[in-house]
Amino acid sequence: MPPKPSVSATAALFVPETALVDAGLTVNINVEEAFNPVLEVTKGDVTYTIPANKNIVLEGETVNSFNGITVYNGTHFFIPQAMVDFINQ
Repeated sequence: MPPKPSVSATAALFVPETALVDAGLTVNINVEEAFNPVLEVTKGDVTYTIPANKNIVLEGETVNSFNGITVYNGTHFFIPQAMVDFINQ
């Protein structure tokens, strides 16, 4: 049996979208395309689009890649801490 990931690794890779709300950002889970849900995060006049099960954040037409992928469980998005840091910069 493989070892369980450390709590700090799990926390760094799977941050709930509520952390963005707590930081004062506007968050919307868009499930208009059922097989391609996206997390839309608005900070001021900039909207970031974060597709489920991918390692990218779209900022307009710019694609930003990260280590770790996003996860959508049908209710909540979980994103890598690096994405949170990028959006909050």
